[in-house]
Amino acid sequence: MSIRKTVPLILAALTLGAALTACQEQEEVIYEIEVRAQNNGQPATLTVETQGLDAAYLQELEHIIEKYQADFPNTDILFEGSSLDQTEKNLLFQAAGTASKADLQLVRASGQGGAQDLADLSEYLDFWQCEGSLGAWTSLAMHHMGAGPVFAVPADLKQNMLFYRKDWFGQFNEDKRFPADQALLETWGQLLDAHQKLGGQGGLALSREQAGDCFNTLLWSALGRGSLADAAAAYYSVKEEEATVFSAEKARDVAGVFGKLYAAALDGGELTQEQAVEAFLNGEAGILIADASAEARLAEALPEEAWAGRGLPQTDNGQSLVPCKWWGWGVSASSEELEKAIHFLCYLTNVDNNTHLAATCGVMPLYKEALMMEPELAYSTRGVELEQLREGNTRYMSEPIMYKSHQGFEERLVQRLEDFLDQKLSTEELLVGLDDYWSEAYQSQGALWVWEEDE
Repeated sequence: MSIRKTVPLILAALTLGAALTACQEQEEVIYEIEVRAQNNGQPATLTVETQGLDAAYLQELEHIIEKYQADFPNTDILFEGSSLDQTEKNLLFQAAGTASKADLQLVRASGQGGAQDLADLSEYLDFWQCEGSLGAWTSLAMHHMGAGPVFAVPADLKQNMLFYRKDWFGQFNEDKRFPADQALLETWGQLLDAHQKLGGQGGLALSREQAGDCFNTLLWSALGRGSLADAAAAYYSVKEEEATVFSAEKARDVAGVFGKLYAAALDGGELTQEQAVEAFLNGEAGILIADASAEARLAEALPEEAWAGRGLPQTDNGQSLVPCKWWGWGVSASSEELEKAIHFLCYLTNVDNNTHLAATCGVMPLYKEALMMEPELAYSTRGVELEQLREGNTRYMSEPIMYKSHQGFEERLVQRLEDFLDQKLSTEELLVGLDDYWSEAYQSQGALWVWEEDE
């Protein structure tokens, strides 16, 4: 055999041997079985809490139950509680007054107050993750309690938005060639600048009800997502030397911007949200910061070409990190028909039913596929919010709701911010007080937030 033929054969043998060795050393592949809740068809009765649902949602819920019972006729589904008028829908974002005994329970106020008697749904996460592409706010809401347990599936999102008089801004910018001369709203600095440039038409309508959300948005955005320990616990820092975000060096600058924002607002922001919306409608303000529910009212009162809505401004680093507030559904851990209740919850929140609820009741869809399935959603009163989700310009964060210290904290935060705005607290006193509060919570309970964020 010639040397030319021998070398390739030797190399081939060595390559084959290495490949066989690699195959022998390769770890065994383990296939996990997808866990799905089942309804075995045996007679059962489920109750659904409805206290706080508006009439439109309640009507669609009845239709969904009828479809479910067509497939599972032996499962009776009854309502517990009464519905409320559409104008009282925001009660779902507030703490519940009494505990429900229903199998399917409403989870209010972003799950504040803990899981209480709710079942852990984490074993069944495969259903929602395989059903469609979950939105970022959906995943965050499902993991609002941090590590491991999943106690709720969200039904709707509440967030603040920026509304402005498009006609007034257009008139001002019409003859301005350079961006530096224009009135813009991309960043918080530009918003304050536009307030000055437009004079009387640049009035800012903002209520102190928004103080906590505005402060959190400014702080989280200025620090950036990479500086926050977790989306579900955005008061904690990734830096060991900064236990909480309130001890970050940038926090002092944020407090300054927050103070300027309210100093620029009509009446120093001492308005209710209703009064702020009225000020925008009657022409006292060309800029309004309010929750997204105001969009429907503006659409009724103003011509389409007169105004526009968008997400809150970014900080100079190009980020806009906003609080994720929601209400949703959970299953009672003491339910006598636990698996059937979870099975119905999966049905209620599947991509078809959820998208239908978004189209008919104005709630935010859980899945990114919703706009493809119902293109008309882009032109609904939630259209601007859906565009934000699609483009990814806004990211959602949450206060550490999983800590006992969070109960009652939002009221405490707003009070401290009001004292700061009224010059009863210095910047140092404001930040040190907040830092001490959440540092103590961490020292007493540890890191409760760890979960694998779905990007």
